[in-house]
Amino acid sequence: MIVETVNYILSQFTLIGLIFIILSIFYEVLRKKIKIKSAEKLRNFLKKESLLIILIISSIATLGSLFFSEIALYEPCKLCWFQRIFMYPIPIISLIGLLKKQKPFIYILTLSLIGFSISLYHNITRFSQLNSGLFCQIGSNCSITYFTYFNFITIPIMSLTAFSLIILFSYKNN
Repeated sequence: MIVETVNYILSQFTLIGLIFIILSIFYEVLRKKIKIKSAEKLRNFLKKESLLIILIISSIATLGSLFFSEIALYEPCKLCWFQRIFMYPIPIISLIGLLKKQKPFIYILTLSLIGFSISLYHNITRFSQLNSGLFCQIGSNCSITYFTYFNFITIPIMSLTAFSLIILFSYKNN
């Protein structure tokens, strides 16, 4: 029961994150043509609080991945492990940045771009049914789908969304 509830809640967060990414892209494209004061205020607020937002997103992603492997007992595949390597330092770096009033966006952006690349590859191989090569021959099978919500949200999509959001908030401050 708890596993399904957490899966559903994290899937809802993912859906909200994806909607935010799409709206951000539309806003940036149309920003020069249409001036909306309230949207500009929101943009400035999000930019000002971006390190805290990155801390929240990366902490949810980190704790979520630990929940999946340690409580739900979903065995992470090799590609998931590589993504974890690049996600797990981000909450620590962003927390230190907040506490020391520093802006470690270049480090966060670097880690998230690498993690995003791995996650994108993971999703491409996952949804196209391509062989993931050497990565998934040892250990857990990358093709296992533990759950799917809204007909498309899986653990690899959650990871891709988290990295995308972190890139979005890091890039605007770099």
